[in-house]
Amino acid sequence: MTGPSHIVLALASSVALSRATGFVPSPVEILILCVGALLPDIDGDGVITRPGTILKNFLGRTLSQLLDAIVAPFALIIRLLFGHRGVTHALIVPGILFFVELSVGVSHWLSFGYLTHILGDFLTPKGVPLFSPFVKYSFSLKVFKTGSILEWIIVSVLFLYMIVFGIELLPENARDVFYNLKK
Repeated sequence: MTGPSHIVLALASSVALSRATGFVPSPVEILILCVGALLPDIDGDGVITRPGTILKNFLGRTLSQLLDAIVAPFALIIRLLFGHRGVTHALIVPGILFFVELSVGVSHWLSFGYLTHILGDFLTPKGVPLFSPFVKYSFSLKVFKTGSILEWIIVSVLFLYMIVFGIELLPENARDVFYNLKK
């Protein structure tokens, strides 16, 4: 899946989880969810390996360049050791993150976003090594190719779901902005 598709999948999944459980993420938790949705691709060679590039509008130029300089070498090491869609795409990683979140007493949104990323890549022909490092085989449902029209259609449906069913989860003043657009 593409980066934006991973974000939409994570947000739509959080709407479904919130509607089912009543646990509604705060704005900070939504940001953490989105970071988790992109984090498995730290083993790639794209923009995820330079998080300052993504966050430059929030951090400013100096801080974003500093963040890129710190994270990029670690991303390169991970990519060289494990390759893309290696151990960072295994179920063990969000499992570890979840138990760390529980033990530290923070919310589960980072591990949840991470898990949605793995689910998204599981739908592509390349698949994911779900049980790495124990089993190297990649599992896949082969629903669509990354960047294909079918991915775009599925993500568009998820986006509509997120808008229609997620709007009631927003704070009242934020909902009013959307409702006033209808007038």
